[in-house]
Amino acid sequence: MNANLLRWGAVLPLALLTLCVQAEPGTLVRDTQLRAKPFIDATVLETLPGEASVEILLNQGGWTQVRSAAGHTGWVRLLNVRAVSAQSGEGLVSGLATLGNVARTGSSGATATTGTKGVTRDRLERAAPDLAEVRRMERYRVSLGAAQAHARDLRLAPQSVAFLSPDDEPSATDKAQAE
Repeated sequence: MNANLLRWGAVLPLALLTLCVQAEPGTLVRDTQLRAKPFIDATVLETLPGEASVEILLNQGGWTQVRSAAGHTGWVRLLNVRAVSAQSGEGLVSGLATLGNVARTGSSGATATTGTKGVTRDRLERAAPDLAEVRRMERYRVSLGAAQAHARDLRLAPQSVAFLSPDDEPSATDKAQAE
C-alpha cells in the first residue's frame, strides 16, 4: 500500500508537469505581426494571417510566444490569439488539462479580463507626469497621413467623440463602478 502511494506521489506531479509544458493550440483572431521579442518595436519576422493556427508556447505580460504552422517561433500580442479549447469533453483528462493550463498560463482559457489594481483616488490625486517618459513616447509619434493610412489598412471607420470638460459630473453608474 505504501509503495503504491509513493509511486503515485512521484508519477502524478510528473504527469501534471508534462501537461504544463505542452504547447496549446491557438488561432489568431486577426492579421498579426510575428515579432522576434515581446516588444512593439522588435523585429517583425513575418505577418501571420487572421484565423491561422499556431501553437501557444508561453505568455509574458501582454505578449504570447507562438510557433507558426511554418515552424517559426516568435511573439504576438496577447489579445490577437485565442486558445482553442480541448475537444476532450468532461472527465479526469479534461480536468487535468484545464489544471495544467491554469498552472502554465494563469487562465483556464474560458475568460480573459484586463483591469488595474491598486489605483485609488488618493494615488490619482497625487500622481505627477513623468516628463522623461513623455519625451521617450514622442519617438512613437506618426504623421496624420501615416495614422490615416494605417486606419484605412485596418478598415477602421472614423467616429466622433465629445471631449469631457472638467465640469462634467460622472453618472451614477460610473460612480458605482468606481467604488
